[in-house]
Amino acid sequence: MVKEIKIASIKDGTVLDHLNTSMVFKIVQLLNLDKTNNGISCATNLESTKLGTKGIIKVSDKFLTREEVEMISIISPAATLVIIQDYAIQSKRKLDLPETIRKIIKCSNPKCITNMESVTTQFDVLEKKPLLIKCVYCEHIIENNQIHIFGE
Repeated sequence: MVKEIKIASIKDGTVLDHLNTSMVFKIVQLLNLDKTNNGISCATNLESTKLGTKGIIKVSDKFLTREEVEMISIISPAATLVIIQDYAIQSKRKLDLPETIRKIIKCSNPKCITNMESVTTQFDVLEKKPLLIKCVYCEHIIENNQIHIFGE
C-alpha cells in the first residue's frame, strides 16, 4: 500500500502550484508569508509528471497583487496560479512574464537614477528564456543570474 501525504483544501485564498522546488521557501519569504496569521501549507520535492519535482503553496484568505504574481513568474516561470473561493476553483492559469516589469527588480547599475532617487524601477523583457531584461532609465541589461528582487 502506497502512503500519500495530502495537503488540506482551503476555503478561500490562493494556491501556487508547479513551483520550482528550490524557490518555495524564497517565495514564502518574499510574500512575507512567514509573518502572516493566515493558514499556510507548503510542500516541496513533490512528484510532478511535467517537472519531475515541484513545490506548492496554499494560502488561506490571501489574494496576490499584480506585482506579487509578476515576481513569482520571474523566479518560478512554470508556476500555476489558482484562486479558490468557497472551496471551488474560481480561476486557474499558468504564469507568464509581462512585457514590462515594474517595482519588483532592483537595477544592478549603481549609477542608475532608480538607485539614487525615489524612482520606481521599470524593465523591458528582452528575452524570456533565459530571462534578459533592460532598465528603461539607464538601458543597463541584466541577465537572469544577476537579477535582485526587492526584499531579498
